Amino acid sequence: MISEPRLSIIIPAYKSIHLGQVFQSLKDQTNQNYSLYVFDDASTEDIKTCFESYFNNQPHRHYHRFAENMGGSNLAKHWNRCLKLVDQHEWIWLFSDDDVMSNDCVSAFYENVDNPKVFNVMRFILNGTNDNNDFLSFKNPPCGSTLSCEQFFSDLYGGHIDARMPEFIIKTSKLKEIGGFVPYDLAWRSDNATIMRLTYPDHIFVMPHGEVLWRFGSTNVSGTKKYNQRKNAVTVEFFNWVDAFFTEKGLSYQLSPEDLLKAYGRSFLLEENRSISAMLSDYAANLSYVNTPPRQELFKKSVEKNIIHEILFEAVSPYEREQHRLITENARLADLSCQQQGELECIHKECDKLRSEISSLSNTVEYLSTKNRKHLKLVRVLIASIAIILLLMAIVFFLG
Repeated sequence: MISEPRLSIIIPAYKSIHLGQVFQSLKDQTNQNYSLYVFDDASTEDIKTCFESYFNNQPHRHYHRFAENMGGSNLAKHWNRCLKLVDQHEWIWLFSDDDVMSNDCVSAFYENVDNPKVFNVMRFILNGTNDNNDFLSFKNPPCGSTLSCEQFFSDLYGGHIDARMPEFIIKTSKLKEIGGFVPYDLAWRSDNATIMRLTYPDHIFVMPHGEVLWRFGSTNVSGTKKYNQRKNAVTVEFFNWVDAFFTEKGLSYQLSPEDLLKAYGRSFLLEENRSISAMLSDYAANLSYVNTPPRQELFKKSVEKNIIHEILFEAVSPYEREQHRLITENARLADLSCQQQGELECIHKECDKLRSEISSLSNTVEYLSTKNRKHLKLVRVLIASIAIILLLMAIVFFLG
């Protein structure tokens, strides 16, 4: 008989394309002692039928459909709506409708939940996948280790680890204490801010085993560029919150000022029809760190030396730089094409003008040639007349 689960797994579902894989990874768990809550966010796809094909009438497996879609306008608010319906469980695991977990994750949870190193947050190893189910390798802290709030931020934004949301299991009482998930637009950076608030003043415990594959797909927010401007605005808001949070709690950045600047630069995404330099200039100007000593002095020196954009540009990922290079090159070729088209039109006009001048010159030559032929004929007649006169005079002379 299955005991009352200490763990509830929440899946806010809207897309069904990978949902079967998610459910199969749940059915494959070696330990089935969990409660599952699938919350249908008024989806236009048949989430219920997919759920019932895997979990119909099974204990601790629940499906609920909301009448109103909320995730489309405020995803973090939708997460909190789901949370209110499952807060009776000791631990919650906010999963997604397209990621998958290894079959030992629930077992790892129960093996470690009473470990004295565990406080409010537990973390699995995180790697990635895509729409083709290819494996993507991510950076992770050592298994069995712990991360403080400062270390989590510094390792994440210093490029030493990767983090999303589905790899974390959270103590429900602590999540309620901080007011739920931090509600940023698109839930962008909501995961990082929430984990940091949950972790302080304790730490994250990294599971000895168990793995989550986070999907970088064309249908999720992370996989599309159309929201990049909104994501960048949230990034400014998030970093300003981090600055205030660290100041309030007396925490210190475990990054050098230069690495902190790179962390900011690395966090921005390219926006359509905007250069990296212009984009970062706009957003850097709105970051509170430029007005906070001693970072203000660093920013001032960077501007004076004209290196701020070089620092930030260096921090942008190679993929983003390549995308920007292609955009810039295409724009350059388009400008060159327009320029060449204009030059070609000028050449055509010059050719037409030259043809007109040649035609006019040809007519002039022909006119002069005709006139010259008439003059030549008169000269010949005149010469012949003179010759005849001279001949007559010679005859008269000899006869005389």
